[in-house]
Amino acid sequence: GLPAWVQGALICLFGSTLTALGLVLQKFSHTISGPSKDDGCTRSGAYFLQKWWILGFCLYLAAQVINMVSMAMTPQVVLSCLGSWTLVCNTLFAHILLGEQVCRAQAAAVVSLVV
Repeated sequence: GLPAWVQGALICLFGSTLTALGLVLQKFSHTISGPSKDDGCTRSGAYFLQKWWILGFCLYLAAQVINMVSMAMTPQVVLSCLGSWTLVCNTLFAHILLGEQVCRAQAAAVVSLVV
């Protein structure tokens, strides 16, 4: 099979993807339950009781456990090079789930992170 350090690097990429997704889902929860346009009042109670926020938080926590596993399998010098993957995923998830616009300069910066 694959060497342990390669498995750890792949696990790190998976954990980083979940980290970004969890954070974007938390922001999504804030977005859909934020102040209404009519009166400026918040639509619902505590944000940490909203299903999207809880799901995002659980994904974020699971991702941190997954990242700890990857840190036990792969040297930190390798994993530190993969840290930019979280930014790539965050940009994609924010665009897809939150409808945030990505301008050409931002897209170029994200592509340059991968290269």
